[in-house]
Amino acid sequence: MDIKENNLHFIVEGRLFKSSKQYITGAEVKELAGIPLDAELYLYIREPYNDELIGNDQKVDLALPGIEGFYTKKPLHIKVDGKLYLWRKQYITGAELRKLASVPEEMDIYLDVPGNWEDNLINDNERIDLARPGIERFETRDSQVTIWVNTHPHLYNKKQISFEQVVELAYGNYNPSNGYVVSYTRGPIENPRGRMSKGDVVYVQHKMDFHVTDPHLS
Repeated sequence: MDIKENNLHFIVEGRLFKSSKQYITGAEVKELAGIPLDAELYLYIREPYNDELIGNDQKVDLALPGIEGFYTKKPLHIKVDGKLYLWRKQYITGAELRKLASVPEEMDIYLDVPGNWEDNLINDNERIDLARPGIERFETRDSQVTIWVNTHPHLYNKKQISFEQVVELAYGNYNPSNGYVVSYTRGPIENPRGRMSKGDVVYVQHKMDFHVTDPHLS
């Protein structure tokens, strides 16, 4: 039931707001306070209990004793190719990072690893923790990875590779009448390891390892 107009109060990041409704959703709080819908909104809970994360569709009862207080955590900073971006969640996926920084599909995103260590290639489904000390720095590069086929390295610049392409890298050509056997390890999250058959296509990542055998050469 609605309460009399403007007789319920709540606080969002130090600012006082009024509501004519007993229940308010997370999305309504964000809209009133000018907070992006994808930000994480928290409801203050008295110690020793943890504050509650409020979803956009979740309702909060403003008629309970006391004034409800809401807050969002401070935005985290990210740098992509030297440009600064803000993100309001602890984690970001490769796909979200690509969208945030408008990185085209033909470019790869790498997490900068300090020192002489190898930078990490970030896949679209990978989650990066931005709450670690310092600012996470990323850089984009033309898509090109090194894959291994029968212990030999090959530069490859596409997101996926077919069964037939793997065989061609192994033997220089593909004969559809041969019963090739293709297996792989160290693949991305979409296909970390397995076997391939004619017509199959898998995602690739840096240092992915393929093994191809041809029974006709045995």
